[in-house]
Amino acid sequence: VDLETFPSRGCLAALDVIVTSPLQQSTITGAADEAGEAARRREQAKDDAILEAYEANDIAFQPLSVETFGA
Repeated sequence: VDLETFPSRGCLAALDVIVTSPLQQSTITGAADEAGEAARRREQAKDDAILEAYEANDIAFQPLSVETFGA
């Protein structure tokens, strides 16, 4: 996690910044068809991996995913 904050309502929040390349072998096919596809896939993978653990501890979790080419 890159940033944890205490919003005004008093709950803990975590922001995870992800920078990914659409040229990766695992995403190049989808990324060629739709802008932002590599970022969307990476964000979903991060959600699948750790979102449940944050929710179990009452922490708001938000991944922020961008691609190296700007999508």
